[in-house]
Amino acid sequence: MDAESENSLTIRESDLYPWVRKFIKNKFKCFNKKLGEVGKEGIGYVDVFGVYYKDSKNTEIETVGVEVKPKKRRTAAEFGQAKGYSVFCHKVYFASTDRFDEIDKRIAKHLGIGLIEITKNASRFYCRIICEPKPKNPVPELLEEILKRIKILRCDNCRRIGQREYTRTKYGIDKISKWTKDQIKKGKDLLTSKNFYCNACAKRLLQIE
Repeated sequence: MDAESENSLTIRESDLYPWVRKFIKNKFKCFNKKLGEVGKEGIGYVDVFGVYYKDSKNTEIETVGVEVKPKKRRTAAEFGQAKGYSVFCHKVYFASTDRFDEIDKRIAKHLGIGLIEITKNASRFYCRIICEPKPKNPVPELLEEILKRIKILRCDNCRRIGQREYTRTKYGIDKISKWTKDQIKKGKDLLTSKNFYCNACAKRLLQIE
């Protein structure tokens, strides 16, 4: 076994997460603050999850997920696992420190996933996309649930989407307490019993200066 192979065996999966997250965040200009493990019990959790805008008005988004493995061992099974995350990701990738051969690329293309090759230079890891995935169509209800778990919501008034810090009330917009109004004044968004409003729209609807 050569030195490069021996060193690769000591790399832990968790060692790779920060580098893949940084790469995905920069590549797609993701706006979610944390790109860590996201998913749902009974469905599965993808290692890296990013959300980015499709339009300049911030009303349409896409999601990207990456399954990370230091070594690829069972290509069909592991690539298939990555594809499974298309139930809530528009684009899915499999990332590894192993080199991808032509068979790997053909399997990835067949499954419609992308491949990311991770290389190490001194103390840094570098990511490079080897092949791009085919766009997927996530299950709408599941994607909405996943996004809500990380507080990414759409304003029911202006339709803009973002990762929000909000104040919650069990009442409608017509029964907002002084405490809730004070939270909105401090910059929080508003989640009512039926609707979600970004801070600007909440202030406008409640006539808060």
